[in-house]
Amino acid sequence: MRKIYCKSLAVMASVAFVVLLAACPQGGGTVINNYYVESGATEEPMKFIPAGTYTILYNGIGTDTTKEAKVVLSSYYICDHEVTQAEWLEVFDVNPSFFQGEDDAKKVAPGEVQLKRPVDQVSWYDAISYCNKRSIKEGLEPVYSVKVDDGAGNKIEIDWANLAYADIPTTGDDDWNNVSCDFSKNGYRLPTEVEREVAARGGLTGNVWAGCASESRLGNYAWGKENSDGKTHEVMKKLPNALGLYDMTGNVFEFSWDKFDSSAEYPSGVYDPTGPDTTYNERYCGGGGYDSTAYYNRISHRANRLPPSMRYKSSGLRLVRSHLTK
Repeated sequence: MRKIYCKSLAVMASVAFVVLLAACPQGGGTVINNYYVESGATEEPMKFIPAGTYTILYNGIGTDTTKEAKVVLSSYYICDHEVTQAEWLEVFDVNPSFFQGEDDAKKVAPGEVQLKRPVDQVSWYDAISYCNKRSIKEGLEPVYSVKVDDGAGNKIEIDWANLAYADIPTTGDDDWNNVSCDFSKNGYRLPTEVEREVAARGGLTGNVWAGCASESRLGNYAWGKENSDGKTHEVMKKLPNALGLYDMTGNVFEFSWDKFDSSAEYPSGVYDPTGPDTTYNERYCGGGGYDSTAYYNRISHRANRLPPSMRYKSSGLRLVRSHLTK
């Protein structure tokens, strides 16, 4: 497991599942469904998920049979909203989003703010680039490492600080596919598939979607095919789940670190699983989107993936940071 603060040990149980709290960070906060939310569910954008043993529920690829597994995760922080177009433009000078402009099918819904919509039409390569560039901009350690040919036969690390949007590959690239992730760094990264599921359920394994178990209530929590009018919407307009996390179901699909392999075991391990060791390069994206039905927006649905270079109009991202020892 990755290193975490170890101030105290508590064991808490609920009907939904058992969480072993290995630590709680210092400072005011509340416990919601066995999760410690650092400064209240509506104040801090990064919500704390404690280390613990979690039960995950998932469907096998091509089947509706629900399976169950237990995993042990190190603590981490996850942002309460999807990366917005405004946040993207603080790092890159290009807004790649399909949903912008005055075309009726793309323009912002009445009463909403364009730049507060989630950034969309980003590839997995784009997403990891954003994470590293934002980390450097904020004085944090970049998490991802990609070494490319310098023209003289040597492999050198990408100059992330000066990487332009136009420099990111738009087709599959072997060097970028060999990316590594250092979970011991303090910068921004994408969640693993398991980290995202645990946060989406919010401590309640009975929840089929983030925030609710009943399809009749889903429209209160998510933008999907049934209510989105075929477009993305400003983040944080729907109700959050129990952890104060918005749009964990619907709006845009969110990339994870994990590779996708339909033949691989899930989860890929018990302790901090990071996905299958496979030669396939497609990356998992979870949460569903504005253009997906309730069935395909279920937390347990695992068939969503994209080639890492594909910029799809309903793909976006949400940021995570590891919770590390000082």
